[in-house]
Amino acid sequence: GLSADFPVNNTQISEYYPPDQRALVTDVIVKAMVEKGHWKGETYFRNWKTEEAIPVSDEHFMIRDPKTNQILGMGTVTRDISDIKQAQERIRESQEHFELGLRGADLATWAWNIQTGEIKFNRRWAEMRGFLPEEVEPHVDTWTSGIHPDDLPRVQKALSDYFEGVAHEYSIEFRVLTKSGEWIWILDRGSVFARDSLGKPTRMVGTELNIN
Repeated sequence: GLSADFPVNNTQISEYYPPDQRALVTDVIVKAMVEKGHWKGETYFRNWKTEEAIPVSDEHFMIRDPKTNQILGMGTVTRDISDIKQAQERIRESQEHFELGLRGADLATWAWNIQTGEIKFNRRWAEMRGFLPEEVEPHVDTWTSGIHPDDLPRVQKALSDYFEGVAHEYSIEFRVLTKSGEWIWILDRGSVFARDSLGKPTRMVGTELNIN
């Protein structure tokens, strides 16, 4: 918000930040510069005309004489990340709406990295089994170990048939164990969305519905 001929040499560093960010400048940024000679992070710049707080990626570093290592000054590289922040906010809102839709349908979700075994479960997946999300290990063993022993062979065959193209979809009903020791019936559905160069599945996503 400054004109090209504004006398910036008469300004202070803190003036370029909104009032509520100035403590960060003195207590964190300047301190880091003195102790480490470098600071990098996200903060806000002040528009001098509108007083708008502009989200920025901000990096500060000491400028030294390459021969004597004497400090000559301080440099700053700052990038406006308003577009990035707006995009992140739209993604966050979309995720919230998606989660609300899933909750309305009472659906649990999972995303499986077939190569590593990692599975990301949503909150409903854990709740359906009587667990808190933090009690659930994000691994395929968590899922398979909870399947009723009599149903596990059917589930494994259904997955194998789907992976090999024998079945055009993965959709199966089976029992899973809850934290209280009870068995509940669920409908499990999933789709592969990534394969390697040989056509083998690498990633899969799916949903579960309690059909007790």
